[in-house]
Amino acid sequence: QGRLQHVAAPTLVLWGEEDRLVPIGLGRALALGIPRAAFLSVAQAGHSVQEEAPDEVNRLIIKFLREGLPLVPRDLALGPSRSIFHQPSG
Repeated sequence: QGRLQHVAAPTLVLWGEEDRLVPIGLGRALALGIPRAAFLSVAQAGHSVQEEAPDEVNRLIIKFLREGLPLVPRDLALGPSRSIFHQPSG
């Protein structure tokens, strides 16, 4: 959990309420450890929430992106100059 506190990007943690492999409490704890995280659970879905409730998962992701992306700091959105996405000129 020590590295989670350094995640700067807005993060969505989605969890199936019926997950029998990984308890929902772990998902909540994960979200609490990330400064800009949102935790959402999906009813009547288990560990494979994206396969069991794809329409609901897609709706929640789209909502999160629409509400969260305008709040992303410009330097984070563009990435640091030394990131793997930086293409040196020349």
